[in-house]
Amino acid sequence: MKLFVSILSVILLQACQPKVALDELILWVNSAKVQCTGVGKMTCLQIQKNVELDLTKDWEFFYSNIEGFEFQPGYFYKLKVKTEKIENPPADDSSIKYTLVKVLEKKKDLRYTIHDVYVLTNINSKNVSSENVEQTPTLEINISKMEILGTNGCNNFGGSISKLEGDKIEFGQLRETLRMCEFMEIPSLYSKELGNVRSFKKEQGALVFYNSENKNILSFKKVD
Repeated sequence: MKLFVSILSVILLQACQPKVALDELILWVNSAKVQCTGVGKMTCLQIQKNVELDLTKDWEFFYSNIEGFEFQPGYFYKLKVKTEKIENPPADDSSIKYTLVKVLEKKKDLRYTIHDVYVLTNINSKNVSSENVEQTPTLEINISKMEILGTNGCNNFGGSISKLEGDKIEFGQLRETLRMCEFMEIPSLYSKELGNVRSFKKEQGALVFYNSENKNILSFKKVD
């Protein structure tokens, strides 16, 4: 009986932990969750503690939840949140509770306009057809994971999106399989030019990549 009363007392004490009200806070939430490391591997929101959104600034990992907030990828959110300090929180929990007060703004992230699967149509103004590759070169862009993958017409590849700011984009070093094919000119050139990409445009349903000299080096069409 004494043991039961002791356990019940601990539960009631935890449930009634005092919460000291702090200030309300303005947060910007990034348009995609990213992988982060907490107790284990997980995905986290990213935030800026600014009144105005600044895409030139770094984002902070946000390991907590915001009670009442429903996140939808592809949008920037400006939030007003209430913060409360939790006295003596569990070791693996945040000492602050965040509760949504109001969504002040919700802006579509235009970078998500390129989140799709494409086939390569031109490389350095040269048409890419089934006659000069063994399989159609493709590119899948995943903004949520900041990754790309596809085939260069011979080998499969994957890699990271190392930079994406406005219309500026760059890819990290590609990982490729090592097959040798009868036709290697287009596959080799495609992989090389992906490393030279510096910006992009969406033009009449096409995705076009440009190098540092603003030269059209790769053109794609969306897979239906």
